[in-house]
Amino acid sequence: MNIDELWLASIAVTTFSFAGMLIFGFANYKEAFKARFSPLNMFPYELSFHNRGKLIIIYRFFLYLFSAFSLTPALLMVSKYVAFPSFRIYLILITIFFLASALTFLALNIIQAKFVMLHTILATAYFALSALIAGSTAIFLINIHSDAKLLSLGIIEAALAFSSLLVMLNPRLRHWAELKATTNEDGTVSIERPRIFILAFSEWLILFIDFAVQIVFFLAYLWN
Repeated sequence: MNIDELWLASIAVTTFSFAGMLIFGFANYKEAFKARFSPLNMFPYELSFHNRGKLIIIYRFFLYLFSAFSLTPALLMVSKYVAFPSFRIYLILITIFFLASALTFLALNIIQAKFVMLHTILATAYFALSALIAGSTAIFLINIHSDAKLLSLGIIEAALAFSSLLVMLNPRLRHWAELKATTNEDGTVSIERPRIFILAFSEWLILFIDFAVQIVFFLAYLWN
């Protein structure tokens, strides 16, 4: 398999697994609960923690496949720069960030939000790793740029790093566990999530930012 074929296979599996994770996850939730899943106020773990639905196994397959292949952009870059010690060491560090992010994402799909402290720590780590990955890849691409394409990709990665920081530093996250209280006509009080449950929505935002970072790094491997 030559370089172009390896790149094509890697980006195809990563993209396919990301799409499959979302499609089968949402479809399984709808089949199991007869309700639409909303990323605005529902956590990623809620796609599978109930262990129900005919498509749950397929969803989990794509979840694990995406998590595994999320490392491939960094691994491809390491293989390209294995002969250059200064680049190789930096790319190994980036790969460690990618691995830590994948493991943290998987943990977020296991630890429910009712375990407030642990889930909050995992979410914070996930957000921070996202910023580190995007920032470090930006620094790498900007410093090795040999043409306008790579410099542009480095700037895009920097913008994605800034986006991750904005999500992580959102002051509303301090009060993410606060729920919406509604007084009914009979005097009872109903507790429900707000339309935008900020921590759940932030986890989805970071997931999409991370996917964008991976695609940009894939392009940098091909164009460099």
